[in-house]
Amino acid sequence: MHCSQDEQDAVRNRFLIPGIGGIVMRQRQPIQNLLNGQAGVHRVAVELLLRGINVWFPTVDVGVDLMAEGGVRIQVKSTHIAYFKPYPKGAYWFHLRQGPIASGKNNIRVRAPRKFSEQCDFVVLWGIDQDRFFIVPSADVDGAQCLVVGPPVAWKELDTERIKELRSQRLTQEQVASRMGVQQMTISNRERGAKGSKRPSRSAKARCNEGRWELIQSCISSMEEANRAVAERATVVGS
Repeated sequence: MHCSQDEQDAVRNRFLIPGIGGIVMRQRQPIQNLLNGQAGVHRVAVELLLRGINVWFPTVDVGVDLMAEGGVRIQVKSTHIAYFKPYPKGAYWFHLRQGPIASGKNNIRVRAPRKFSEQCDFVVLWGIDQDRFFIVPSADVDGAQCLVVGPPVAWKELDTERIKELRSQRLTQEQVASRMGVQQMTISNRERGAKGSKRPSRSAKARCNEGRWELIQSCISSMEEANRAVAERATVVGS
């Protein structure tokens, strides 16, 4: 099908975004990711409404996707299940980092890790394929770049002497990991003497909070009680 020059320009301009200082950058928006994100916001809103919690949708997203009663701020992240090592049975990889931004001519600046606790009270993670919800207090994901929620990964015993032997042959950690059937990070941890952590990881905390909508309800109750206390003090002072 033949398109006129004007029609071709119109299609091309859909992917041109004005940059700083009049610079124009070519950028194709990940449309499906945006749609998944909005589906997640509305899906979480449905769950809250069914539990008797009213919600509002902010006009502008400044780190808050939903505002619940009492002023409770909620950020929503959505993703499909993925099958990567070390999760052959599948896991949800929630990307929490902010994308890079243009900073001057032909310069891309990477943003600092997000501090969610300064923007919202909860981050609700929605696993689309299995319709699973993880209600995570925002402080638990401060500074996180990616949160992987899947089956617990057991500590794998390895022959440290074998690792030393292979490394003495001037093999890289990646090459040693390939020979031993593990991840490069596993070899790095063994060489540093790292042991299985007794402290729950972010992922473990998220798994424990699956379906715990009562955390949001409890926060709403606490904030409403605090608001009533403030109002009562104001009334006393005013009288």
